[in-house]
Amino acid sequence: MTIATNTWSIKQWQNMFNGIYGERNKKCPSVYILLRLVEEVSEVALAVLEQNMKEIQTQIPDVLAWIFAFANKHNLSLEDFMVEKYAKSDGKGPSQVNLTVYISKREIPKTLNEWQRYLNRELFRNSNINIIPIVIVIRIFQDVGDSCRIIRQKGEKGIKDIMYKLAAVFAWTLVLADKFELDVAEITWGKYPNVCPKCAKNPCRCSYESFELYETR
Repeated sequence: MTIATNTWSIKQWQNMFNGIYGERNKKCPSVYILLRLVEEVSEVALAVLEQNMKEIQTQIPDVLAWIFAFANKHNLSLEDFMVEKYAKSDGKGPSQVNLTVYISKREIPKTLNEWQRYLNRELFRNSNINIIPIVIVIRIFQDVGDSCRIIRQKGEKGIKDIMYKLAAVFAWTLVLADKFELDVAEITWGKYPNVCPKCAKNPCRCSYESFELYETR
């Protein structure tokens, strides 16, 4: 991994994925992206159950990729939702976590690595210290399921509500990686080094699927 990517913010990672898949993401219905996210989370779940470290390391970046895909499709900043949910200074964001003490000591996390450390070793250190990986996976599934419910009930009107849920999925995924002592930035760059891992192109030149069956009502 290059030194530059090690210092990238969430927005810079989102921009990288937009460069690779932006054209493709715009053609994907929102529900299709969420279904693909469900698939990737299930792959992570299987890897965790089997304690397959190679697969855990391979599948976690795919979860992040589909979260970024949803954000990029709707021109929304995942980082902004992360700050609102987990690092809002008045402690009254959707996370319902009082962060005033933390914010008074230092700045909001900037890089992906800083977010990983912050969520695991500062913000949720006491509550997550004894949590086991499979429970983290269940929490990820819960938030992904809530996202699917929102898109089913509200369609495109619920996009921002979904983004808050996907911010939670993102956060739990960083927590999961930390449980296995994985550097999220390193493993993500290892799979997505500014190109699609399948066609090795930027932008991606893989063939497109038909999305007719995935349109929401």
